Amino acid sequence: MILSTALLPAAALSIRWSGWQATMNACGRWMRVVGVDRRAHRADPAALARMVRIAATYGPFRARCLPQAMIVWTLLQRHGIDAEVKLGVRRGHRGFEAHAWVELAGFPLDQAIESVPFVPLGRIVINQPLPVSHDAEL
Repeated sequence: MILSTALLPAAALSIRWSGWQATMNACGRWMRVVGVDRRAHRADPAALARMVRIAATYGPFRARCLPQAMIVWTLLQRHGIDAEVKLGVRRGHRGFEAHAWVELAGFPLDQAIESVPFVPLGRIVINQPLPVSHDAEL
């Protein structure tokens, strides 16, 4: 829980200053530096996700869904669990809404079932350069 409380504001500030892709890449680089914690290899993914949500809700820094998803993904990677960060959209009562969450084997972790689900935008690739579009130069 302490690690989540420390990482959430760092992720939120990084998203604000560098963008979400650079922040995800930084999380991936951090994982290569610290490596997988073999001692904690039997971690419960849902419990890790709940721990981050609790830290984001009740800790000194109130983090939104994107920093939470990034930290959940990073902690799962730390425990050797391969998961995916998903970004999705939907049309809500207040217009266009976006959301970030973590999926493990195609199922969202620690997410309440929504009456109108978010439509995932696509797969997020960590530590890969974004494709350059030559059409933008026209």
